[in-house]
Amino acid sequence: DRPAARSSWNLLSIRVPLGRPDKLCEQLLPWTEWLFGPVAFVVWLILVGLAVSEVFVSWDRFQAAGVDILVPANWLGLGLAGLFLQVIHESAHALVCKRHGGEVREVGVALILFAPVAFVDVTSCWRFASRWPRIHTALAGMYVEIACAALSVLIAGQTISLETQSFLNNVAVMASLTTLLFNINP
Repeated sequence: DRPAARSSWNLLSIRVPLGRPDKLCEQLLPWTEWLFGPVAFVVWLILVGLAVSEVFVSWDRFQAAGVDILVPANWLGLGLAGLFLQVIHESAHALVCKRHGGEVREVGVALILFAPVAFVDVTSCWRFASRWPRIHTALAGMYVEIACAALSVLIAGQTISLETQSFLNNVAVMASLTTLLFNINP
């Protein structure tokens, strides 16, 4: 009974690998690399600034929409939005790691306390010579989720349908507050 064998049988955290995305990341990188460059970051800052100002200007509408976030009628839509957000979050980690010369060994689903969570293995980033590519890789998921939150807020502000506004506001909460709580939590 070796310690390594015992650690692979942890029922509180089960990893289910779904593939090796390194080649796919290599193919996607020429199409997506610009998203993580300095010009895109300036656009991201403007987008986030506009979204924050929209929230302040329309605070009553956002507050009213927030009351319905956990209503059972929202669960399916929020679950699908959450799945989409997890996929783009993990994809961003993988693409930025690959952009800096790392290897993306594995992608899959982890069951942490029996709750499904997407994961991507970008541990190769720890071999980067500088800490900045490591930091860039670590922040990439939050970066794209905050962009999704900002877009959701801005689109919700231009939408007439109350159901669509409510859904987009809920997505904005999931892609901003939730990602910050889970990803910045030490």
